[in-house]
Parts: sequence; C-alpha cells; structure tokens
Amino acid sequence: VGSLFQFIILIIVSLALIWSLRFSYEKPVKLRLRDSFYLGMYPLVPLLMVLLVIFIQLLPVLVAASLFTAVQTNGLMVGSVESVIFYGIVILSLFWTLYMLSSSLFALYIVSLPKATPIKSLKDAKSLVKFKRLILIRKILFLPFILVLLSALVLIPLIILLPIAAEVIFFLFSILVLAVVHSYYYHLYRSLL
Repeated sequence: VGSLFQFIILIIVSLALIWSLRFSYEKPVKLRLRDSFYLGMYPLVPLLMVLLVIFIQLLPVLVAASLFTAVQTNGLMVGSVESVIFYGIVILSLFWTLYMLSSSLFALYIVSLPKATPIKSLKDAKSLVKFKRLILIRKILFLPFILVLLSALVLIPLIILLPIAAEVIFFLFSILVLAVVHSYYYHLYRSLL
C-alpha cells in the first residue's frame, strides 16, 4: 500500500512539475502552486500509458539482471567463457534498454501537451531523437551519476551526524531530486525542439 501511495504521489507531483516547467518556458509569468496541481492533471491517463510502455522497455534489462543473478548464485558461471557470455548479455540488454528509453523518456513530456495521445507522443519522441541517441544516452546517464555522487557526499555525512533527522533529510532530498530530474530532462527535451 505504501509503494502504491508513493507511486501516486510521484505521478501527481511529476505532472504538476511538468506543467509548471512548460508554463514557465512558454509564458514567463507568476505561477501558482494551485494551478500546477489543478491544471497539470489532465494528461494523467496518457502519461500512465507511456509509463506502461517504459516499463515494458525496461523488461530486457530486468530479465537479464535476474538471469545473471540466478546464474551467479547457483554457481553456473565458473569459467571465463561463461562470464564473458553472461556479462555480454547483461551489457547488450542494458544498451538495448537505454536505446529504447532514450526516446520514451521524452514522450513523458510530449504526452502532457494538450490533445496528445500516447502512441503519437512515442512516435514524435522517436523522431525527435533520431540520429542523436548516443549523445542523448550520455546526457541522460549524466544526471543519475551526479545525483548518486551528490547523495553520497551530502546524505551519508548528514545521516551519520544527524541520525534523528535522517528520515526528514531523505524526504527533502527526494523532493529536490524529483524537481531537478524533471528540470534537467525537460530542458534537454526543449533543446531538441
């Protein structure tokens, strides 16, 4: 139940952030928080459909990681040939997943446009990143790398020094990360237009 509640909150806040970002890029006027949550919720169902496609695109790497874990824990990967084969499968599935996600990620922003459908958004995103995927994959992976580094540098010392406030610190950091992620990827999307 807690995971479902977190997912719902994540979707609602993401839609509000996307609406706010779009509105601030197009019309730099004063934004109200109420408008972000009221007016930004109209593409909820199309966004959920795009998220379903993204989950399906994550399946190759999830299956490969599960296969790799099963092979490693059962001791089937003893020689170098087996290791190369299974590492190769994981790397290929990871690249394939990143290749597919490099366009679908931007479909999340396209589907929030008025009168956008999930299929059309996915097709538009695919044509938007045509011939730019390798550069985009590098830019897409840059943000998680920086966020992991920052969380290690900021959160770990704070949790060690203030263990009582660890839950609040982690919650505030999560909110900040969501805003940074959407700002970065929306800016990347706008640069492709």
